[in-house]
Amino acid sequence: MARFKTYKTKKGVRFLAEVRRTEGGVEIFKDSKSFSTKTAAKSWATKVEEKIEEGGSQAIMAMKSSGYTFGKLVEKYLEEIPKMKPFGPEKTRVLGKVNDYELGAVPATLLRPQHLIDYCRKRVVVDGVKPQTALHEFSTYRSVAAVAQLWGVDLDTRPFQDAKPMLDKLGLVAPSEKRDRKLEKHEFNMILEELKRRDADYRSKLPMRDLFIFSLQTALRQSKVTEILWDDFDKDRKQLYVRNLKDPRVKGKAKWLPLTKTAIEIIEKQPRTSPEIFPYNPKSIKESFRHVCKKLKIEGLVWHDLRAALASILFDEGWSVEEIANITLHNDIKILREVYIRSDMSTKVRQMLDDREGSLEWFNG
Repeated sequence: MARFKTYKTKKGVRFLAEVRRTEGGVEIFKDSKSFSTKTAAKSWATKVEEKIEEGGSQAIMAMKSSGYTFGKLVEKYLEEIPKMKPFGPEKTRVLGKVNDYELGAVPATLLRPQHLIDYCRKRVVVDGVKPQTALHEFSTYRSVAAVAQLWGVDLDTRPFQDAKPMLDKLGLVAPSEKRDRKLEKHEFNMILEELKRRDADYRSKLPMRDLFIFSLQTALRQSKVTEILWDDFDKDRKQLYVRNLKDPRVKGKAKWLPLTKTAIEIIEKQPRTSPEIFPYNPKSIKESFRHVCKKLKIEGLVWHDLRAALASILFDEGWSVEEIANITLHNDIKILREVYIRSDMSTKVRQMLDDREGSLEWFNG
């Protein structure tokens, strides 16, 4: 049944008509519109109710769908899906910029393959992103379309299927390339010496040498290193409680990480000036490392490659992938095997770490 309300504005009296439908106590449809006359409001409400009576649930879905642009659908996704199935900041970043492009303004039910091709073409040709990035974004938007019916939007996902062959043919999308960048022994020595020099500078605010070695010894993500708390450090058991691990299936996942002797020594060197052991901005660490590599003319090496070093070392020493996952704290064994184990560099790095910074023996109780 329709409801009507009267309210005043600067331009005079307005009449609001509202049509609602519930099913099993749950609201399945709601729409409203204001008019300058009560007659017009009643006429609109009557037409809406007649459509619902004639078409049932299909009519309701069609009317709800008509008010959604693809950008608005993405906003609903960002608002509600993380409460049911958490996802990471990268996906949030991609979805958050959809309205910067024409794709965001397309009515959701009118989405066509050409809209998706145009989006990817602009991202690659105009914005200069790699085809791998375009494919990642394309897949992210497809995940939104797949659950559109949660909000009563009858969005056909076939445009994504139909657009993919043409995107492949044009080279606008491509699968991610396996990263195999290796930290070489001479690079390690160069970086270590430069970080020691920088740490000795009174203007330095980051203990980059400690952060560098600690990251090699623990294989922790850069962001995790700066999040760990003094309360998470158990010296007696030689382990660290790592919170909020990356896992799309479980929010707030945490695990215990066994520590090497060298890692413990580095922790104990840090001043207790805050709840965090390393109270620094991850972006600052990343940028500082980038400047070091640039100065030393070391190309293609990024901080995240340090995470792969320990996994490769342990693999070459005979550890199984499952055992390594207990150290690197990976939840996805496939990712660990395909992305982080770069075994042909491990023997050199292992010797390098043992010689310069201590043992990588894990359980020496």
